[in-house]
Amino acid sequence: MNLVYCFKRSFTFFCVAANGFARWVAAGVFAVVSLAGCSILPESTPQRVYQLPGALVPSAQADMPAITAPSLRVLTPSSPLILASNRILVMSNPNELAAFKGVRWSDPMPQLFQRRLVSYLRESNNWRVVTTDGTPLTGDYQLILSLAQFHAVRMPGQKPRVEIRVDAILSDREKNKAVASHTFMETAFAESEAFDALLNAYGEAGNALAGNISAWAYQQTQF
Repeated sequence: MNLVYCFKRSFTFFCVAANGFARWVAAGVFAVVSLAGCSILPESTPQRVYQLPGALVPSAQADMPAITAPSLRVLTPSSPLILASNRILVMSNPNELAAFKGVRWSDPMPQLFQRRLVSYLRESNNWRVVTTDGTPLTGDYQLILSLAQFHAVRMPGQKPRVEIRVDAILSDREKNKAVASHTFMETAFAESEAFDALLNAYGEAGNALAGNISAWAYQQTQF
């Protein structure tokens, strides 16, 4: 009696007899098994997608900026790897970040904040034009950003809140030198630990920080 050894390559099973002769075993058997296995896998949980909440406050300046006003280009913020995704983060233990299950931001966090900031800069009417690195246009000034923190805090004994930190550098593109730099930190407290309350706090913190950066960047061009 010949001994037979079986092994699998790709989607085909091979059986090799001890005397060196090989026979094909129907590949369809493995395919059927694979399809049957897929049918019992659980379906993925639907994801709820959120934008950064909070309406922008209309600018008090009614007139469009003068043609002599400077233009500004806002680069997409750099960030640590954990902030480069669209997961909504929460800190439940010191120095430990986790993601809320079943929910996502509409964009990765750096782009999410960039869009809010650009909206504020345009609403301020301090700039002739505000562009991003997603367009081929340049500007008189360039805003270089680093998103260092963008998470909710929900820890025992502490008020639930959202913390956002951004490091900013304003550079003069024509002179190719930095004009000023500043670290911006904003904390917004939530009414409760519920996700919706924390989501609103995200919007409050994002709006406040965008407004502060907008005012600071304009002030640096007035010296």
